[in-house]
Amino acid sequence: MIQLLCVLGLVVTGALAGALRPNDGCNCPNRPPPPWGPPPPYQRGPSADLAEGRLLNQEARLEQLESYFQGLVDKYEKYASGKDERIARWNILQDRVWGLEAHHCDDEHFSCRDNTYSCIGHNLVCDGDQDCLNGRDEDEDTCRVVSDVGSAFDGILLEEDPCTSRKPSGFRFIVTSVDINPQFTQEPKIKAAVIIRSRNDQGEEVTEALTTEGIYDYTHRRITLYSPDNDSLVFECTFSRYDDDHCDGEIRRQSGATCAKFGLRRLDD
Repeated sequence: MIQLLCVLGLVVTGALAGALRPNDGCNCPNRPPPPWGPPPPYQRGPSADLAEGRLLNQEARLEQLESYFQGLVDKYEKYASGKDERIARWNILQDRVWGLEAHHCDDEHFSCRDNTYSCIGHNLVCDGDQDCLNGRDEDEDTCRVVSDVGSAFDGILLEEDPCTSRKPSGFRFIVTSVDINPQFTQEPKIKAAVIIRSRNDQGEEVTEALTTEGIYDYTHRRITLYSPDNDSLVFECTFSRYDDDHCDGEIRRQSGATCAKFGLRRLDD
């Protein structure tokens, strides 16, 4: 009897265990899915679409800001590149206005261009001592030889020179030496090679090279070269205050009579 009860107990226990064990093959619509099953597929909601739209809008705004910033950089670079030219035009205008003032120096003196309208002699300019109250007679721009060593300038004579025997149609000079005496700094000594182009009686172009010497004038920004032919002729090239690339050329007699005037421009290195 006891054995029969044990067998029945084992059968009941097995049946209960079978009933509690999950059955994947069971067609049970009311039974919930097991917790270890696969997750349901992801479903996009309206919040995800809104977030993506905001990101796209931010990217578009960043691109607009980058384009605007680059435009500002381009405008600044364009403005900065023309700064020197604008300053030069302004300085030239100031020179012209100053020249129209009633109180300015004559051609034999250097203008300090200060409120006192002071004028000093040529021999006091760039001598190492400040004679103008504003120091203009000794500043870096005043005491600079425009036609420094290696500078080359070329020009064409549009009128016939009645003074020289060569009758040049073209004129070029190349500065070969600038010598500033420490004891007399206000008058640098200049040496230059002068190349003259002319035509002979047969109409052929002839080129002659001469070696000449002269001086540089700080007050008038002028180089003066003396003819090596002992014909009392002088060549002068005068630069405007804020233009180092062009000068007004003149061939004249030492007595002062002008033979020919022409412009010269600096040649590129």
